[in-house]
Amino acid sequence: MTALIIIIIMLSLLALLLTNLLWFLFHRFASKPNIIALPPGPVPWPIVGSIPEMIGHTKSSSRSLWVLSHVEKTKQGIACIRLGNVHVIAVTSPEIAREFLKTHDAVFASRPNTMANHYASRGFLQVFSSPMGPQWKKMRRVLVSQVLNPPTLQWLLPKRVEEADNLVSRIYKQCCACVHEGKVINVRNVAWQYGGNVWKSMVFNKRSFNGDGSEEEEDQEYVEAIRTVLSLINAFCVSDYMPCLRWLDLDGHEKMMKQAVDIIDKYHDPLIDERIRELEINYQ
Repeated sequence: MTALIIIIIMLSLLALLLTNLLWFLFHRFASKPNIIALPPGPVPWPIVGSIPEMIGHTKSSSRSLWVLSHVEKTKQGIACIRLGNVHVIAVTSPEIAREFLKTHDAVFASRPNTMANHYASRGFLQVFSSPMGPQWKKMRRVLVSQVLNPPTLQWLLPKRVEEADNLVSRIYKQCCACVHEGKVINVRNVAWQYGGNVWKSMVFNKRSFNGDGSEEEEDQEYVEAIRTVLSLINAFCVSDYMPCLRWLDLDGHEKMMKQAVDIIDKYHDPLIDERIRELEINYQ
């Protein structure tokens, strides 16, 4: 009985493999006359494209250099790299980049449907990641008229100045302590703490860190979660190009992204709910 089950599973996998192979060959040859010519690039593997080469470069900087090297090989300032079923167009020519970003900006306005964007925007509800359409245009109008206008930025200037003073004071106190202890200052952590303070002061009217330089455990957790989200939002993830492998979470990005977003929501949601209740009371 066990041998029969194994045979059935093997036959099912073989049938699935043959189906994918036939589908690939059909789209490769049957519809070839209708395919629009793409920019030159590396010869892709069947089905997976150039994903194996991308995985071989573990650091994001080396992956970027690998992509740019193929653009240089074309000597045209543009290259097409297929990752799974996605064609990634890399551009280094200013003239071609102007075509993407200015002449045909409406065509390329939408952001890619990635796993990290999905989690960070709660299903593409943010203006920075939502697809171009009526909802995006509405949010953009509100953002430009209510948030990113000169009067609002000038109104929030005292908060930014206050946090800048706290930053200088914090660095000074750490320098004094480091002189006696023979240590160095981690400027990156201090800069992240400053960014977290400015963000909460401007949006929630609540500071992330104390002005005396002491840190709360919750504040450290919050800033680390933001760092994780920003590091993964544009990171290379295999499941973005081959969605059938998402359940495996080969990179471990989905687990890290979900944990980081849950931490951020843990601190954001109570403040947002409180602000909504205040608005409801004021309008009654």
